[in-house]
Amino acid sequence: MHDECYFVSDAHLGVDSEDRERLKEDTLIEFLSLVHSREGSLFIVGDLFDFWFEYRAVIPRQHYRIVNKLYELRRSDIPITYVVGNHDYWIGNFFQHELGIDVVRNTLTTTIQGRRLFVAHGDGLTSGDFGYRLLKATLRNPVNITLFSLLHPDIGIRIAQVASRLSRSNNVNSYVTTERHLFAYAKSMLEGPLDAVILGHSHRPSLHTQAGKTYVNLGDWMRHFTYARLRDGALTLHSWLDENRGRPVERPRA
Repeated sequence: MHDECYFVSDAHLGVDSEDRERLKEDTLIEFLSLVHSREGSLFIVGDLFDFWFEYRAVIPRQHYRIVNKLYELRRSDIPITYVVGNHDYWIGNFFQHELGIDVVRNTLTTTIQGRRLFVAHGDGLTSGDFGYRLLKATLRNPVNITLFSLLHPDIGIRIAQVASRLSRSNNVNSYVTTERHLFAYAKSMLEGPLDAVILGHSHRPSLHTQAGKTYVNLGDWMRHFTYARLRDGALTLHSWLDENRGRPVERPRA
C-alpha cells in the first residue's frame, strides 16, 4: 500500500477567470481521485492556492471543493504532505488539525522507496533570492500576521488577489531565469548523498537524470497540468491533459 508517490505544485487556485478555475479544479479533483484509487501518497509542493490566510473561523468559500477532496483522501488514510510555498505561507493549523495533513514549512529531506529525496517549493533557495528572503521574513512576522487578521476576510482576500496579479504580471518573463537558477541549485545538491531533488516555483516542467540522480521541476497546474510520480524508485514526469486528452472533464454529479 502507498507504493506510488505523487507530487504536484503551483495550481494557484483562485487567481484565474471563473472558467479557467473550473477547469483547474475539475482536473485537479480527477488527479486526486487517481491518487485515491491507486492508494498512493500525495505531496503538495507549494502554491496549491494563490492565497491562503488562516482566519479563526473562516475558510475561503471558493476552495471548498478542493479542501473537501483532500479530506476525503485523508479519511481513506491516504498520506498527504503539504510543503508550503510562497503564496500559501500563511497556512496555520487548519490543514494539520482538521484534515490530518502533514505541513512542512521549509524543506523536506526523506527516504522513500530507498531513494533519498529533497523536496521544496523552490522559493528563497538560490543566491539571487536575498530580496525575497527579506520579504518572506517580513510577511511571516507575527505582528504583521496579526494586523492582517484584523481585516474583514472579503477585504483581505481581495487585497491579496490584486497584489498577486500585479506581481505575476511583472514576473511572468522571469520563470525561465528562475528555472535556470533552480537547476543549478539542484545540480549542486545532487553532488551530495541525495538521489533526487523535487521542486516547483518556476512553473517550468523539467526532468533531468544523470548517473542515477534526478532533478524534477513539477511545472504547474495552470498551463501545463503536470505532476511527478515515484514508482519502484523511479521518478517520472507526466502531463494530465496529454494523458486524458479527448476525454471530457467529469463534473461531480448534483
